[in-house]
Amino acid sequence: LLPEFKKYLIVYDKNSNDAIFPINSLCPEEEDLVMVDDVKKEISRKYKTVSVKLTDLFLGLEIKAFAEEKCHIVVRKVDCLEIGESLGLLPHEVDEAIQFLTTCKLLYYNDSLPDVVFCDLQSVLSSITHFVKKVHELHHHDPEWTALSTYGQFSEDMIDYSQANSILFGDGLFDKHRYVELLENLGVISVIKATPHKKYFMPSLLKEVSLSQLEDVKRNCIGHAQPIVLFYEKGWPTSGTFCTLVARLLSRDDWKVTEKDSTPVHLFSNCIQLTLQDHDITGSCQVTILDCVQYIELHVYINRIMGVSDEDYHKMYRNICPKVLSMIQHNMTNDTANGEVHATFMCPCSKPGIVVMRNGTFKCSRDDTITFSLSDRCKVWQDI
Repeated sequence: LLPEFKKYLIVYDKNSNDAIFPINSLCPEEEDLVMVDDVKKEISRKYKTVSVKLTDLFLGLEIKAFAEEKCHIVVRKVDCLEIGESLGLLPHEVDEAIQFLTTCKLLYYNDSLPDVVFCDLQSVLSSITHFVKKVHELHHHDPEWTALSTYGQFSEDMIDYSQANSILFGDGLFDKHRYVELLENLGVISVIKATPHKKYFMPSLLKEVSLSQLEDVKRNCIGHAQPIVLFYEKGWPTSGTFCTLVARLLSRDDWKVTEKDSTPVHLFSNCIQLTLQDHDITGSCQVTILDCVQYIELHVYINRIMGVSDEDYHKMYRNICPKVLSMIQHNMTNDTANGEVHATFMCPCSKPGIVVMRNGTFKCSRDDTITFSLSDRCKVWQDI
């Protein structure tokens, strides 16, 4: 694709063949719209085609037309069934078509909200962008919003029915409670447990730390496990992968934000420390997760209790590290377009590169002359 997009190219990593095209999706200018159109056409031309039944396509177009007439993006499922009936489709055929159109990103339907269909998921995501933008605009002036950007917590009453969200809330089919349900299902937020009034955690609301601060965090993460990096088979983690991963982990009962003296240790939109409670260890396990753009980096540390022998302490790492890796990989699989999630180690050279297996030897991905032998700190991960 590169020859066609040279004028748009901002970031290109020739080692991974990855390119980034910056697009302002919130307030697109004419150049942004031209770029989007060009990218769509070129990708459509070069990638494989998908067979679509004409009846499925007509159903999708009719549902979208119905929504446009009503000036909103949420359509009742019963209306979709009626539209399908007018096209000669049976209820189960309408269900199958909606599921297929969801796969193609032409509609969005989820079993957690079984009575509605969304005609434009991008508008839902844009509403989140508006919310995040509002938080970062107000956090200097309003104590409540300052706390929100510091801790990433909000309640339903902080979601407004402004003009920006009128296409979501304007028809009465969709309210704040169901909006929050949708965000939770999409992995955008998680419910904060053990609070008197229901609150939610949205990692994307948090402030971001600089790359130099990330390096400081890495230097201070000392444990008996070698840090690992997680990357996708076909490309970099997409925007939102880190925040979705964190939200999904915190929706589980065995993960929580690590605190010291009631204050989070690391709580940022690209760096967070979580505590995992597990019966295989004595004490608690801290997992620091870093968004390093090209990959997700993990650091694991187990608090050592007095009286635990070196052998038992090492055994705890061998038991817990594969579990941590499995849970992290499982919760990163939402980015299916980029293929499987792979894990490896950072090479200690200055390139920097990652450790890869070539001809039976661990080598640096950037320099074949640099070899790497697995230490005991690496072997606790077992399956890497």
